[in-house]
Amino acid sequence: MPFILKIVLSVSIIFILLYSYLSSRIIGALRLITGWNPLYIKLAVLAIAVYFLIYPLIALAAYFSGSEHFSSAIREGNKLIDYFFMYPFWLGVIFILQVGVLFLFLEIIRFLGSLVFKPEITRLTHAWLVVMISAVCLVYVPAKIYFDTKTVRT
Repeated sequence: MPFILKIVLSVSIIFILLYSYLSSRIIGALRLITGWNPLYIKLAVLAIAVYFLIYPLIALAAYFSGSEHFSSAIREGNKLIDYFFMYPFWLGVIFILQVGVLFLFLEIIRFLGSLVFKPEITRLTHAWLVVMISAVCLVYVPAKIYFDTKTVRT
C-alpha cells in the first residue's frame, strides 16, 4: 500500500470521529434555532461530511481494483480528482481542526456558564455560537487556504 494512502486512511479514520461529534453539535444547534425537521438537517450535514470523506474511499477503491489508469490519476494528480475530491478532503480536515478547537473552548464556556445562568439561556446561546462559529469557519478556512496558497506560489 502506498505511503500517501496509509496517511490519508489514518487521517480519515481519526476525522470520522471528529466529524461525528461536530455534526451532532451542528445538527442540535440548527434544530434548536430553526425548528426545521431534524431528518432534513441530518441528511444535509451527513451529505456534506460524506462528500468531504469520499476521497479516501476512492483512493482505496483505486488501489484494490488494480486499475493502473485510476491509480496513477490518484498518485500523480488529475485535475478532476484533485478539484472534486482531494481538495475538499483536505479542506474538510482543516475545517474540522479549526472548528474542533473552537468547539472545545465553547464546551468549557458552556459548562462554566451553566453554573451561573439558567439552562434555557445557556442552551440557546450555545446553539447560536455553534452556528456562528461554523458559518464563520466555513468562509474563513477556504479563504485562508486560497490566500496562503496564492502567497506561496508568487
